[in-house]
Amino acid sequence: MEKKQKQTKQSCFVCRTVYSNPSMVNRCMKTAACKQYNYPSRERKEAYFTQFGVASCLLFFLQPLEKYLPDEHPARPCVQKIRNPVEQLFSDINEIFVNPMLFKKQTEELVAILKTDFPEKKTAASPALHELLTLLLEQLTDSLEDFFKKNPALKTIALWTTIQKELADGAQAFCDADSASFRSELYDIISFLWPPDPQKQEKPLQLYLINDKIWVVAATSKEAREIVKKELGLVQTSAERIEKEEILDDQRRAGDLIALAHGKAMIIGRTEWPCALGTLSLTEQKALQKCKAFCVTLLLAWNESRLC
Repeated sequence: MEKKQKQTKQSCFVCRTVYSNPSMVNRCMKTAACKQYNYPSRERKEAYFTQFGVASCLLFFLQPLEKYLPDEHPARPCVQKIRNPVEQLFSDINEIFVNPMLFKKQTEELVAILKTDFPEKKTAASPALHELLTLLLEQLTDSLEDFFKKNPALKTIALWTTIQKELADGAQAFCDADSASFRSELYDIISFLWPPDPQKQEKPLQLYLINDKIWVVAATSKEAREIVKKELGLVQTSAERIEKEEILDDQRRAGDLIALAHGKAMIIGRTEWPCALGTLSLTEQKALQKCKAFCVTLLLAWNESRLC
C-alpha cells in the first residue's frame, strides 16, 4: 500500500498558530493583529501594492542596466545611487503590515507584463527610459499623497523622495537617443498598477420620460428625477428609460434627442397637451398628432439654438 504523503504544517505569520491546512495560514483571524494583517483595508492594500509594484518595476529596469552598462557610462553612478533605496523599499514597505501573499496573482501578472513589453535587449539607458521611470514615480506620489499625509512617519516616503532626486539629477546621463519610446508600454504598467475605479467612471447619458410628460437627458433615472425636482418642483415622479434606437412619435430616434443636450444632463422638452385624445374625433386626433410633432420639433430646435 502506498503511504499517504504528510501535509506540511504551517503557522500564521502573526500569532504563530499552526495549521494543518496551508490555505488557512493566510486567513487567520485569531487576534486583532491577524485581522489587520490578513484582511487589510482597501486604502492599505492600494498603498502596499502600488509601492511594491513601482519598486518592482524600478528593480526590473535597473538590473540589466547594472549588468550591461560599461563602467565609463555616465548613467552608471545614477543607477547605483538609485539601486540601494529601491532594495531598501522592499523591507520598509512591510511597515504597512499587509500580507504580501494577498497579491501573489497580481505580482505574477505584473512580472508577465514587464517581461512581455520590455525584453532585456530593449531596455537601455535612454531618455525614453528616464521619462518612463519619472512618470511612474510621479503617478505613485500623486496617487498616495493622501495616504502619506496620514502616515508621515513611514520610512518609504523618504526613500521615494531620494529616488526622485537622484533620477532628476541623473537626467542628462541617460543619453542613448537611438532607443525606442516606451509610451505605449508605460500605459500597460500604469493601467495595471492604477486600474480605473468603475464607480468614478462617467455613465453614458440616457433619455428618460418623466411622468409620461417630460423628456430628460441624464445618466440615471435617479439623476433625471432630481433634475425635475430641482427645476420644476415635482416630487413624486416616475421615470421610464427610452432606448437610444427607439423611434418616437415625430420619427426621431431617442439618440437624436440625447445629442441635443450636448453631453449635459438637462430637461429637453415636454409632451404635455391640454386635452386628452379620447375626447376628440379621429380627424381631430390626426391633426393634433401632426401639431404635436411639429411643436416638439420647434421646441427641440429652439433648445439646440439656445445651447449653441
